[in-house]
Amino acid sequence: MAHRTLPCGTLVHLKYGPNEVTIPVVDRGPTILSREFDLTYATKVALGCPDMCTLTWIH
Repeated sequence: MAHRTLPCGTLVHLKYGPNEVTIPVVDRGPTILSREFDLTYATKVALGCPDMCTLTWIH
């Protein structure tokens, strides 16, 4: 997963519907300003979200 300002290695807990995952930030990005995160394909599959989805970021 990529995030513009969080340091690499930061664990982020995300939720989409009933599915939740905790994943580390591994890269800088995203390059599209309207996005907060760029998810890997495996993360999208684990969450069950389509190509573009709105997630809940649990702080």
